[in-house]
Amino acid sequence: MIVYLVRRSIVALPLLLGITFVTFGMMHLTPGGISAVFIDARVRGEEDRLAIIRHFGLDQPFPVRYARWLGRIVQGDFGHSLVQRRPVLELIVERIPATLQLTIPAILVSVLIAIPIGVLSAVRPYSIVDNLATLSAFIFVSTPSFFLGLVAIIIFSVQLGWLPISGMSTVGLQDPTWWTVFIDRLRHLVIPAGIVLGLGYTAGLIRYVRSSMFEVIRQDYIRTAHAKGVRHRVVIWKHALRNALLPVVTILGLWFPFLLGGAVIAETISAWPGMGRLFVAAVFARDFPLVLGINMLVAALVVVGNLLADVSYALLDPRIRYD
Repeated sequence: MIVYLVRRSIVALPLLLGITFVTFGMMHLTPGGISAVFIDARVRGEEDRLAIIRHFGLDQPFPVRYARWLGRIVQGDFGHSLVQRRPVLELIVERIPATLQLTIPAILVSVLIAIPIGVLSAVRPYSIVDNLATLSAFIFVSTPSFFLGLVAIIIFSVQLGWLPISGMSTVGLQDPTWWTVFIDRLRHLVIPAGIVLGLGYTAGLIRYVRSSMFEVIRQDYIRTAHAKGVRHRVVIWKHALRNALLPVVTILGLWFPFLLGGAVIAETISAWPGMGRLFVAAVFARDFPLVLGINMLVAALVVVGNLLADVSYALLDPRIRYD
């Protein structure tokens, strides 16, 4: 297993290198040229402009600039934000906990809801439960997440007043204890994590679980288990589900980086101070060092997600060995 992980990591290096090249190149295709980003509009003199261009190395050819930037990345230097004047890595590390508080509950909610419903739909195909689950899944998959978020805010926050409109916590919470703070955080998570992120991914996962489980329960070894008198519940939840989850693991392994993309919408709608909101602000401010840093992080998470999916395969199925 260790040899396989090392080999996969080595193979992933050219992929990450290609992503860095494409991303860095796209930043240089900005209107007005990359130099327009670094030069303040108040700089009028040509000598001052040339001095700034030379200071940032913008007078060098593209391959030279890319090689220097990549060399700094390898050393852990992602540069400084052009807007906030702080190290990019420091800004990202500050926002990661807030984003994890948003994405991890969304994944947990999706898994806890989708697996039981998907299994019941597969065991009782074309029943009322299956039809309702299928209809709901298609509705939530086809509905844009930002629309769900806005509707949820209007209904549950503006009209009913049950949930907070935005933010991560209530300002001025009186006599805060760990329990009141915990409940307050849960209330703030309902719309961005439970509705904006959770519903769409839950609907998609229900379809994956149902399809995989529907195929597994018709295998010969499942019929054999029933013929030997093993209880139906044990056959379904112990033997069939374990094999049905194998293809689902691939989806879950790749979901986390894609959830970061969904977090951009969720954090923007709910004013959640996470990495997605930081990315949107960086794009609008043309803060390219920060944009590049976040893109690099997401690319690395895609690679790590694939590796975790492969490891999960071996844990769920003893027949799989990476030698």
